[in-house]
Amino acid sequence: MPDEVALPVRRQTPNGICISPPELPASALESGADLALGSFHKADGSCGYGGRLASSDTTSVGPGPTASARLASARQERRWESRRDLIVRAAVDVFAEMGLEGATLDAVGERVGLTKASLYYYVKSKEELLGHVIGHVLQAQEHAMAELTDDGMSPEERLRGFCLGHLRSLFDDPAGRIAAQVALSGNKDELVRSLFHEYMGRLDAILTDGVAAGVFRPVDLGLARNSVLSALNAVTLWYIPDGPLTVDDVGNGICDLVIGGLRPATEPASSRQQRPISGGGR
Repeated sequence: MPDEVALPVRRQTPNGICISPPELPASALESGADLALGSFHKADGSCGYGGRLASSDTTSVGPGPTASARLASARQERRWESRRDLIVRAAVDVFAEMGLEGATLDAVGERVGLTKASLYYYVKSKEELLGHVIGHVLQAQEHAMAELTDDGMSPEERLRGFCLGHLRSLFDDPAGRIAAQVALSGNKDELVRSLFHEYMGRLDAILTDGVAAGVFRPVDLGLARNSVLSALNAVTLWYIPDGPLTVDDVGNGICDLVIGGLRPATEPASSRQQRPISGGGR
């Protein structure tokens, strides 16, 4: 059995700031060590790293060098992925504390006890690191949507599942707010844009199916999609978790407004009287 060294669990202070554990020495990350990590935040609502740093067992397994080489390669890949996962998790806190513009690779490296040169072995730029954070959130959103929808649902039901799953993932994980900030900022990085593009295709499919089924009126797809996503992501700017509304209350409310706007008109547009907007205008 490999030796195990307990990692201190990060604590959350009364003002909500996460306190990092003592920095892991660079030798721990750069040696042959497997890292078993906890989640972004724990069951008690606090955030941070859990897990253990375990030295690798180098005992060869298998009848010959081929099996041994495969084992060594798989172990090395797991170590690399575990270390990068730790870096990504640390980056979430750095982005949250320093902002998207102020965050630096140096600050992330300091969190995990790596020099900038060593950090480049795992991520080449801040944009790439941000892409990993966003990829984690989008994967959570895909999972949440899959739990709330199925192929037998109507387009309206699928749209509601999409809205609820999207919002839940933003507030269930500290990385969610970072992803929402990036989406609202209009980030032009190609890696970031490509990640969002694939996810937006899920919403496009729901809207397209709704128009084809006659439950949604024909609309400009880009306008409808971007309006829905902007409304959902902007909830992170004003929602108060301890307020009178739950995340699902907000998600259902936004979805009601969207579906109401997408439903076909009950009378021809030419026969509807245009009502002027009154009050407060110049």
